[in-house]
Amino acid sequence: MKFIFSTKQIPALSGLTLRERAEKLHKAQTKLTVPEKLTLNLLKLCMLIPAFFYIANQKVLFSIIFGILSLLSYFIIFLPIKFSFLNKYLIEKSDKKN
Repeated sequence: MKFIFSTKQIPALSGLTLRERAEKLHKAQTKLTVPEKLTLNLLKLCMLIPAFFYIANQKVLFSIIFGILSLLSYFIIFLPIKFSFLNKYLIEKSDKKN
């Protein structure tokens, strides 16, 4: 399985401008099913809870560390999973044109 970290790496969006890629991703996001949306939102929530927990406890060092880890996990874990969910709707759309 190939991990996709950028919209430029999605085959259905190659050759498009940034604006066109964003529009197609937005349209594909509206086609996500409820379980897919729930999965993505729960994953985001699991990545953000530790940072907010340490902010609420006023532990500054841990707040900074978990804030940085949350940001990194968003780009390293969440985005490839989100793109793999959206890729199926992008491929369907490009196949229907052919």
